Amino acid sequence: MISVSSLAACDNPMIPDRHQCLLRLTMMNLMGISGIAELQDPNYCSAYNAETEGYLVYIQPRDDQHPLTELSFTCLLSELDFDGVLFCEYSQCFSAVLVTNNSFAYQFIVPVEHISASTQAYLLKHVEITSLGSGLNSEGSSV
Repeated sequence: MISVSSLAACDNPMIPDRHQCLLRLTMMNLMGISGIAELQDPNYCSAYNAETEGYLVYIQPRDDQHPLTELSFTCLLSELDFDGVLFCEYSQCFSAVLVTNNSFAYQFIVPVEHISASTQAYLLKHVEITSLGSGLNSEGSSV
């Protein structure tokens, strides 16, 4: 597992390009960067602070088979009660958010190819719950 706390950290050679793209977009959202002008502005200062607000966590192969002790959890990824899970078709990754208190959260980027079938089924169940809760049915169309 790789914890990401800055835009520069998204450019990790151990992470495939299409996953880096999703990490960059997610990190830009966390940092409040909405366009290229802010990204190129040397005076732009983000209020995002990973230490106090939370981390972006990239799941590597077989990370779902071990307790997430690096994040101080004693459970497996498939035992976490996520607050929301989405699936990105382009990157073939789940994006799962776990809010631990009112000001700190983990956002997991979970590539399908890195997890077991049982973890994938668990996350897919959460995608359906999230979609149904947002007014979409399990096929993704409006209800």
